[in-house]
Amino acid sequence: MKQAACRIVGLLMALAIPLTSGAAPIEPNIYNNGAHTSTGLRYPSLNGATADNFTLTSPNTTITDIHWKGLYAGVHEPPADSFYIRTFVDNSGVPGTQFGSTINTGIMNEVLTAVTTTDGNAYAVYQYNLNVAAIALAANTTYWLSIDNYGPQQGIWYWSADQVSGGNVAGSNDLTNWTTITVPSTYEHEFQLTNNNVPEPGSLALLALGLVGVGISRRKKA
Repeated sequence: MKQAACRIVGLLMALAIPLTSGAAPIEPNIYNNGAHTSTGLRYPSLNGATADNFTLTSPNTTITDIHWKGLYAGVHEPPADSFYIRTFVDNSGVPGTQFGSTINTGIMNEVLTAVTTTDGNAYAVYQYNLNVAAIALAANTTYWLSIDNYGPQQGIWYWSADQVSGGNVAGSNDLTNWTTITVPSTYEHEFQLTNNNVPEPGSLALLALGLVGVGISRRKKA
């Protein structure tokens, strides 16, 4: 019994090693829609919005943070900007009824991550990270995320695109009548959804290690 307990303790300690590696803890990624490419998407109208679909799986169905990137055409140091973020239920392959309330980000802190060149034009790529009140969604259900800019750079801001397969992006001028954006057909928006309340594997290992220690201590006392 003692040898088995030692083996369990050794395994759990090995799982916990990453916590002391010096790397900062990363919030659990419950949905990742791909990495940035050298392009971005924006619906033609100045007031237009785009949306991209996503599906969460159990048990990670609550969103507490939204991360995305955007491009500014020819602008390397834009003023602070603001966004509206909305979630929609799916309606036969396009956004349908809005789920929950519109999130008004207010002034966002922008972090310059890259400067890319497409078709001879320079684009500054910025990262945005937003903590939100918990959004609880249903598992294995398609939703649409819409992020549109309403700040001073509204006319030149593009939601960063990736090149994962699918190309399920929709655009609308009024947030009601949506149409599928087919050019380019392989692009989707870049965004990540996280939940900072999901325990890390290392934390679970330390918890289990403590429980094993309690069990051994009680057995000795018996």
